[in-house]
Order: sequence, then structure tokens, then C-alpha cells
Amino acid sequence: MTQYTSSSSQGSVLLFKIVLSFVICWACLAVDVNATVIEGIVFSNKGPLAGAVVTAYPDVTSLMERANGIASCAGEKPGQFSLSLSPGKFYLAATGTLNNIPLFSYHGLNPITIGSDPLWVPFFTVIENQVVFSPGFPGLKGQVTFKGAPVANGTVSVYSLQEMNFRGMGLLSTSLDPEGMFQFDVEPGSYVVVSRKRMTDSGMGPLG
Repeated sequence: MTQYTSSSSQGSVLLFKIVLSFVICWACLAVDVNATVIEGIVFSNKGPLAGAVVTAYPDVTSLMERANGIASCAGEKPGQFSLSLSPGKFYLAATGTLNNIPLFSYHGLNPITIGSDPLWVPFFTVIENQVVFSPGFPGLKGQVTFKGAPVANGTVSVYSLQEMNFRGMGLLSTSLDPEGMFQFDVEPGSYVVVSRKRMTDSGMGPLG
């Protein structure tokens, strides 16, 4: 790649940056007047996650493929976001990076019903680990961690992609062992795995 240092080239680059910034800002402002504004904040274990993006997907397949999504615009403060959506049901997920480590959060209330009232939606991200395929074991196994430590006394459930809410017992459910480990015997295919831990006596929520 050739590097140009003439003043005219620098001016062109500067102009391009200004035009690109204008396009991005205009894209965030040019929203449907009938859409509902969804705002919130995305956290990592270090605090608000600057540069995080929340994306709304119309269905589970789009979420899995990271396609057909509507991305948020940055809010006023680090970690905050704004998203304009038409009424309907959407699957919301947050992504970002911290020290070049990818983070992800799937909201526990998905699919979220968008009506006419504005919503404030918080997200708490975890490290986005990739699935590892290895020969031998015909099923699913893994470890659930939170803030780098194993999660004990929680549950993990397996759901088919045809389910909508990913709540309840699912196809299979089991308790996590003291090291946060789990294992399922399932047929080859695509599944959604959700882990939950009771944080208070009044409820249970997904870890991420």
C-alpha cells in the first residue's frame, strides 16, 4: 500500500472522514417518526462498555447468523445506546470489545415486545467464547463461568431453534456441578443453550 503525504491527499482524507461522520450521524437521526425509542446501557465486569452496539433481530435464525439486524446508535454517555424500532417482537443482543476481547450479551427477556412506550434495557456482557468441536463425545458439554469463576448451583437448559422464548425446562435441563460443568446427550443438530442462576429468592435470570 502506498502512503501519500501531499497536502491535497490529506485534505481528501479529512473530507472523507467528515463526510463519513455526517453519514453515520444522519443514519442515527433519520428514523421513522412512528418508531419506538429503545435506550439503555451495556456493562462489562469493568463498568459501562464504551463502543458497545445493541442489535435487534426479527427472529432466532437472524440472531444466530448475525443477519437482518437493526443496529443501535451511541448514547450520550459511554456504554449507552439508542435504538428505534417499529412495534413487534425482537431479539436483542449486545456486542463489544474490552482490551480486544470480544464480549456478548443475550437479553433474558427475549423476544422483547416493542409497543408504543419507550423502554430502558440494560445488558451485562460476558466473554464470547467460540464453540469447540472435538471427536468422540456425541453431545454437548461445557463450563459456565461468570467474571472468570465457575458458576455453581445454577441450571443449564437446551432448547430447539423452533422454540421462541427459551424459557422453562426446554428439551433437557440439568444442574451445574461445583465446577460449573454440564453435559447433555443430544442428537446432532443446532441448539440454544441457556444457563441460569438464582440471584435472589424471588427470581432467576440468564447469566448472559
